[in-house]
Order: sequence, then structure tokens, then C-alpha cells
Amino acid sequence: MNPKAFNAVLKDTITLDDRVWDFQLPNLPSHSVLDKNNLVKTIVFTTNADKRRQEIRLRLEPLGTNRAVTGEPPSRFLVVSALEFRPLHVPASVRGGGATSSGKEVKGTHPATARECTEYLIRLLRAGVRVQGTHYNFYGHSNSQLKSRTCFLFAASRDEIAAKVAALGDFTGMKTAAKMAKRIGLLFSSSRTVLTIDPARYLARRTRVVFRNTRYTPSVFQIRYRGYKGVVTVDPRMKPPGPVLRLRKSMKKFSGGNDYSFAVVEHSKPFVFGYLNDEVVILLQFLGIEQSVFLRKQQEHFEFLSAAQVDPRSAFRFLSYLNRPDLAEKVLMTSLEDVRPVWSHSLGCYSAYATPGMS
Repeated sequence: MNPKAFNAVLKDTITLDDRVWDFQLPNLPSHSVLDKNNLVKTIVFTTNADKRRQEIRLRLEPLGTNRAVTGEPPSRFLVVSALEFRPLHVPASVRGGGATSSGKEVKGTHPATARECTEYLIRLLRAGVRVQGTHYNFYGHSNSQLKSRTCFLFAASRDEIAAKVAALGDFTGMKTAAKMAKRIGLLFSSSRTVLTIDPARYLARRTRVVFRNTRYTPSVFQIRYRGYKGVVTVDPRMKPPGPVLRLRKSMKKFSGGNDYSFAVVEHSKPFVFGYLNDEVVILLQFLGIEQSVFLRKQQEHFEFLSAAQVDPRSAFRFLSYLNRPDLAEKVLMTSLEDVRPVWSHSLGCYSAYATPGMS
């Protein structure tokens, strides 16, 4: 069986009484198979309102690259995803909980509110998860993973994980837990690690930057280096034997750490679809762009997203913007309906993410 197709139910019912998450799966691929195929065990919480069911499933998904997982085999990690974990609103008569004399529903056995769902996840992350006898404890998450309710667990004790994080940077000076989590999250940002800091052309070779079958040198890189994060641009005036990288003090988010890897998160590309975030909108308004211009752009964007659901040409453009040429090609070669189940969810998530604070 193809290990990428593995999909099993760990718990077919989620209850408020759950305190231990210990699972044994006789047909789960071995650690050597996971490491060979770069697959990570992923626990997914799902809610099916029609069937009035909340489940915990286990899938195998490709392990993305970031500084926090570099150097460790994929089998030592466990990803928890609760993006689809929502309250289960079931009538009291169905839940067996009964009703009060006033007719109000009483508390049932399933997480029926957002708070109960959150508390359930907190208990799981504090207790950890055991799969095939291996205990996984909370490790961390990137800022984008936090928004999608996803995090990493690691097969080690809490003390060992704390020491591992401490080796990646000095976070002791952070005054709040939220700031510390945000800074540690930089280590989990998806990136390609480059071994040494060399000129931009070397980065282009290491990251295999290609456009229309031709390798080119981007002018801008989004980077992570030790405690630094930000965007750097190629400056032809900086030539050896002088410095090849200059970083601003404001780019430094934390100090220390034994990881000297230079990681590229993203780079400039031809014809890439972009969007306006809050910072860019404020800057453009300060430069004299009227609000009506942004509102018109927003309305045009909404119309484009609506058209992408029914018009093949708009769907092709949208999928190209998302860097999904495989799906865009299927739209042309087969039909829009053949790819709709795959990308309709991405369309909804993108429209919510790409237009923050614009209404």
C-alpha cells in the first residue's frame, strides 16, 4: 500500500471525559518507511455536523522543511491539526443529556461549544499523545500554523524539548508567553536551508530558482538566519572580499542559538499574484491614495473569486496565482468540476486570508 494513502480513524467519538490519548495501529507504516518517504504522522480533528460526529483521524503527509525539524527524522514528529474541529451542536434529547424544566439543553458528553473544543485541545497538548508506544509532547508552531490551528509534537520528554528549543535561540528575555511563542514560531516557518551565506547567485542555485526552464537570480529574498527575519535585496555594489550580507538591527528578534543555517523562506518571482495587507494600505493612504480606490480593488477581487468558482478562465488564473499549475492544467484538459473538490476549500481560506481588515 502506498504510505501516502494511509488514513485511519483513531477515535470515532470525542467526549469531554477523554484524558488519555494512546493509540495502537497494526497497519501503520514503520518509522523506516516514514523516514524514507519523508512522511510525518498527522492527527486531524474533524467534525461532521450532518452525521453529528467528531472524530480523530491519522494521516501521513509530507514533512515540510524548517529550522526546527532539520536534522531529525520525520518519524520523531507528530503534527496535530484542529482546523476542522468545531462544536457539535446536538439536541439534548439525542445526546441523552435531557433538558431542564425551563426547556434549556443541559451539558452533554461532546464538545458543544468553542470553549469546550479549546479546553479539549489544551488537555491533549498538555498530556501529549502516544502512538505505537512512543510518547509525543508539544514542540511548537509557526505563526501561520497558529492561525490554522496546527502544531508540532516531538518524541521526547518536556525537558529534552525545552533544551532543544534553547539550543536554537535565547528566548529567556521575552517578558510574555505570547511574545516568546511568536519568536520561537520563526523557527517553524517553512524555509529552505542553505548551508553557507554566499552571494545571491549561490542562493539561486541552492534553491533551484527556475522560471520557464531558465535559472535566474531573484532580486529579493525573504530570509531566516539565527534570530534574524526579514527581507533582503541584492546589491551589486557588495562584492567579495567585502561583506555579502547586511542585516538591520530591527530584523533581530532573538539572540543566541547554535543553528547557523541560512534559510530562504521565499524569493521574488515573475508574475506573482500579490495582495494588499494592512501595512501596505496604510502606507498608500499616507501617500495620497483615496479609500475609494481600495474599495474598488476589493470589490473587483471579490468578483474575481466568485467568477473563479464557475468560469474556467478565472479558475485557471486563480490556480496559477496559487502556484498550482497541476490543477490549472486539469481545468483546461478536463473540466472545472474535476478539480472543484480539491481547490474549493483553498479558495474559501484564501479569500478570508487575502482580504484582512478591508471591509
